[in-house]
Order: sequence, then structure tokens, then C-alpha cells
Amino acid sequence: MEEIKNRRTKFIVLQSIFASIVIILSILALLYRPEFLIFIVIFAILWLIASLLGYHHYIKLPYKMMIVQPTIENIRNGIKYNYIVTYEMGYKEIIKKYKLFPLAKKFNFNDEIKDIVDENSYTSFDLIASHQVSSGKSTRTVIDFQGKVYDIELGETYCDYILKQDGKKINPDGFTKLDLESIEMNEKFDLYATDIVEIYKIFTPKLIKNCSEINFFENKNSMICHLGTHFYIFLANQENQFENLKSPEEIEQEYFKQLTTLKKYLAPFLK
Repeated sequence: MEEIKNRRTKFIVLQSIFASIVIILSILALLYRPEFLIFIVIFAILWLIASLLGYHHYIKLPYKMMIVQPTIENIRNGIKYNYIVTYEMGYKEIIKKYKLFPLAKKFNFNDEIKDIVDENSYTSFDLIASHQVSSGKSTRTVIDFQGKVYDIELGETYCDYILKQDGKKINPDGFTKLDLESIEMNEKFDLYATDIVEIYKIFTPKLIKNCSEINFFENKNSMICHLGTHFYIFLANQENQFENLKSPEEIEQEYFKQLTTLKKYLAPFLK
């Protein structure tokens, strides 16, 4: 851990020195040789790109693989951590196929954990889904989803469904939006299902009551999907875990925090 912190300290010092040099050169260029200013700007941009790549490979990746991975995998036998999400393309296709975030074009996956919850295998990871909006003069990035995704292997259900916080509408192919026999439930959530008859075998009065009693989604981009044999929880909590060179103790705390969150959202569907 100390080695990684020393690397970050050196990196910050180097960046400070470079920034000071750029500022001084820019001032001198403005005063004496304005035509050189464009070259200073280009050099600064190239340095910024190189710095981002350097930080990723020299500090971030070593931290993830030398500190985060062994810390999480030592919590209990069977837990596996990988900074890279192994099924990244598959998850991207699922999001696109079911139009979960229709506008999203760019996806950033990381911090994969493979573990067991209530005797069910699951995979969790951080996800940022975004798209760009151009006004003609400028372009800005819009975040469609930022948070934790859980993929739990629960097996087949009566029909596929997507349950989301009432907000932006989606239009997944083969799904129908429907209301349940609960005004409170319908006011809080949108429910889409592939079978408008079989869905009532899943959302029984007991499940509806359990869902209504839990404040599922604090962010409207959150959703729960049961697709095939997989139960997905997209929790838009704006968090990005295992960052900022945290200590092993803090990493463990974050692991148990995300596990507790998973149990909270999964529990009503296992009762």
C-alpha cells in the first residue's frame, strides 16, 4: 500500500511541476511570442492525455490488483475479484437489447466481484452508462446510469419482467407495460412484462406488499429485471467503489456494504 501511495505522491509532484512550467511559458508567450501559445496548448493537451494513461497503468491498476483483489478474496473462500468485467460485451448487449438505457452509447465497466448470496451465485460490478449531447457549439456528456449492477443466477421464472422507478419510459421489444392491483405500487413503479397473465404469479399480493414496504429506488434510473435465468439489479446510487487508494479495512467495509445492499433488494423476491 505504501508503494502505491508513494507513486501517487510522485505523480502529484510531477503534475504540479509541469503545470507551473506551462503557466510560466504561457505568460511568457502572451507577453513576447503569442504565436507560440498554440504549441504550448497542444503540448499541454498531449501531456494531459499521457498523464491520464500513466495514472491508470502506474497507480490505479496496481492498486486494484495488488491491494483490492487480495483484500476482497481473503475475506472468504470462493470470492473472486477482477478489475476487468469478464462478461462486459454480454452485459452491454443485454442493456441494448432490452433498451434499459435507450440513449446510452458509452459504457464503462469495472470492479467485478463473483460471490454467493443466500446460496445463489452472483456477479456485481460498477457501471457508468452515458451519451453525448451536442448544442452545435459544444458537446457535453450526459450520465444515463452510474452505480452498482448485480447479476444473480435465480433460475427461470414465469415470465421476463422489468421493474423500474416511475420516470423515464422505456419500450423493450416484446414487453407490455401494465398496472398491478395496488395503487401505491403503480404510483411508485413501472412494470413491464412479456406475459400479462403469468406476471401475476410473480407479483402476488405478498410480493407487492414486500415491495411497497421497501424504499427500493432513491434514483429514478434504478431498476430490477428478471430476464431468462438471471435477476438483475441496476442500482443508480452514483457510487464507484474501491477507489482513492483506500486501506484494506476500508475496502472490506465497502465489500460488506455492497453485499448488505444486495440482500436488501433481493430479499422480497426470495420470500
